[in-house]
This record gives sequence, structure tokens and C-alpha cells, in this order.
Amino acid sequence: MKVSRNAITNIWNVSKPYDSEKGNNRMVFEVVCENNDLISEDIYFCKKWRDLGNKVYLDTSVTCVHSGTKTFTGNVRNWIERFKNKTSEINGQSIINTFDKFTEPTQNIDDDFKVL
Repeated sequence: MKVSRNAITNIWNVSKPYDSEKGNNRMVFEVVCENNDLISEDIYFCKKWRDLGNKVYLDTSVTCVHSGTKTFTGNVRNWIERFKNKTSEINGQSIINTFDKFTEPTQNIDDDFKVL
């Protein structure tokens, strides 16, 4: 994730405060449960940013790795291509237009928050 200082400040201002041995803090990155779904801290951070009226960008050329008790590796662009090739309909409706939202980014996106 690539996040500007301005974005962190804005998220800080809307995040839940808490006290700890280090002083006053905010739950900038938090795991939450909404509508019986567990939402990870990165996804919830993006949700807070969008709720402030901002945009989140995803670089689909990056292969991501997450390590915890297991290691997960994935590439969104590859997943989208496999999904598009696998099926063209869900519940009788075409999904091809859904992928029109995935476009190549412009070279000079001047925004506070980019997921790279």
C-alpha cells in the first residue's frame, strides 16, 4: 500500500481513539466485523478512505504476497483474466461489462491514496 501523509492524517481524524502506555492513539488500521463479515485492516482502511469521498487505485500488474501462518501469493490481473475466461455470465447476467472498470492508469494520477 502506498499512502500519503495527507491520507493518513484524514484517516487518523475519523478513526476511533484509544489510550495506551504510549499515550493517545487512533485505530487507523483495525480489523472489524460488519454484517457477519470479518474485514481485514487494509480493506477497512480503504473503506474509510472511500467513505471520506476519495478514490482507491489498484495496480493490477503487481504480484502480492502475504505471510502469516500461511503464505498467500496472488496477482489480480491474472485472476481477472482467468475469471473472464472461465465464465461470461453470473445468474444469467453478463459480467463482461464489469471488467470495463479495470483500465490502465494514467501516468500522472495526482491523488492522495494509491494501492500499488
